[in-house]
Amino acid sequence: MSDKNRYEVQIGESSYIIRSSRTKQETDEIVNYVNEEIEKAEKSIRYKNPAMSATLACLNIADSAFTSRENYLNLKRDCEIPMRDYEPLRVRYENIVEKHKDSDAVIESLNVKILDLKTQLESMTDEKEKFRLELNKRMRDFEKSNQEIESLRDKLLEQEKETLRAYRQLQEALRRSE
Repeated sequence: MSDKNRYEVQIGESSYIIRSSRTKQETDEIVNYVNEEIEKAEKSIRYKNPAMSATLACLNIADSAFTSRENYLNLKRDCEIPMRDYEPLRVRYENIVEKHKDSDAVIESLNVKILDLKTQLESMTDEKEKFRLELNKRMRDFEKSNQEIESLRDKLLEQEKETLRAYRQLQEALRRSE
């Protein structure tokens, strides 16, 4: 123990001066624990013998310390594999982060391209619709023109027939007048 702090404590029915590197609160907790163990030991034996009570308390404290040490060693053993694997996993994680550090920028760039392509698609779809409407209009105009041409052809044929009839009648009339 270090001579850093000096405390007067009561253990059992005796006063002691303790030098400890621990705080007063920590020292008081330890003293309280020892007093509790002495009280348990005194209650468990039939006759009052301070040496026997102290020995039994020491055995109980030693048993508790031994159990704590076993638990510590078990925990230490259980932590060996994770602690051994920690550094390689940390390095691997950092490598993955480094390898993919530009991923966010690439994803953002691709999202911008996707939005641009969607805009282009919408524009092309609108243009396609305009062309479709223009094509339909021209098809209707073409059909209308074809109908007019057909109607004019029929009228022309009818006029040709009338002209031919009139010509024949004129020739017939000229032949008769001769």
